[in-house]
Amino acid sequence: MPAGAAHPIRGIRRLARAGMLAALMLAAAGVQSVRAEVRAIYETGGRALFSIAVPDGWVVATGSGSEEDGVPRILGITPEGDFSLWIGFLSPEEPRDINEAEAYVRDLGTKLVDDSRVERVADGELGVLPARLYLGQGTRAGAPIDIGVAIAALPGPRAVIGVIVGENGAREVYDLDIAAILGSLVPVEENR
Repeated sequence: MPAGAAHPIRGIRRLARAGMLAALMLAAAGVQSVRAEVRAIYETGGRALFSIAVPDGWVVATGSGSEEDGVPRILGITPEGDFSLWIGFLSPEEPRDINEAEAYVRDLGTKLVDDSRVERVADGELGVLPARLYLGQGTRAGAPIDIGVAIAALPGPRAVIGVIVGENGAREVYDLDIAAILGSLVPVEENR
């Protein structure tokens, strides 16, 4: 590479961060591109808390956490056959609001990726709820990973946390679907 030339990987990383930010901002603006209205409902402790729309071609998987053992249930979504991107939602019994959830997310970040660092924080929305949005990077097995987190307060009081973890470049491929998924979150009526 000629001296002084920009390294192509740095440009791709900047583009990946911009794509992730665009998806989070599209979600905050309420942009939706979901082609099918298939809804997944997040339940824990016998109580339905919220639902999200799942686009065609995406696969839903749930974790088996329980409030009794202190591990929250996780609702995970990936593009079918493509594991370069994962979106997860969780609502632990504690924390109960956005401020408490920030400390929880800091601890969670060390479990999802190595060397996680926040590069941008903004206020926006997670579905119909006011939220705090975080954008950052980390590594997993030495490879760079983009991360995004949205935290919102549910009625109850309880927080919902949306997490996006993707390999570099995955955000651009799925940015409209990411925005639609994040923008589709609504609390279940009985909890309002």
